[in-house]
Amino acid sequence: MAYVTMDDIEGMIPAAHITRGLDDDKDGEADTGAWDALETAVEDEINGLIAPACGPYSGTPPAVIRHAARVLACEALYLRGGVLPDNNPWTAAAKGVRDLLARIGRGEVSLGAAQGDSADAITEPAKCYSRKGDLMA
Repeated sequence: MAYVTMDDIEGMIPAAHITRGLDDDKDGEADTGAWDALETAVEDEINGLIAPACGPYSGTPPAVIRHAARVLACEALYLRGGVLPDNNPWTAAAKGVRDLLARIGRGEVSLGAAQGDSADAITEPAKCYSRKGDLMA
C-alpha cells in the first residue's frame, strides 16, 4: 500500500498548487507520471530514514509514516511548483517529520511511541500502608 495518495493531500493544499507542482511542461495540467514519481521519492526518503530500525511496509503503514508522507508530499509539490524553501509553508513541518523519522531510524523512538502510545513502568517495589499509616511488608 502506498504511504500517500493524491486523495490524502487533497484539502491539505489548494488544488492549484497540486496542479502547479505536477505540471512540468507548464500546460496547466498535471503531467502523466509526475505524481507517481513524487510518491516514489517520498517513500524512498522515508524508507531511507527509518531503514536502520525497520524496513519498508508492504501492508498498511503506521499512522506516523502516513502522516510523514503527506507532509513530505505537500512540501515536494510546492518545491516542484517553484516555491523556494524559505517561502514553502510545509518546510518547517517537513523538517519536523524528517527529524522524527531519523530518530526512529536510529532507534531513539519507536514507531509506537511516535504514534502516541504510552507505557507505564513500576520502577520500585510497591509499598502498602495500614490504616494507621504504618508501612506493611
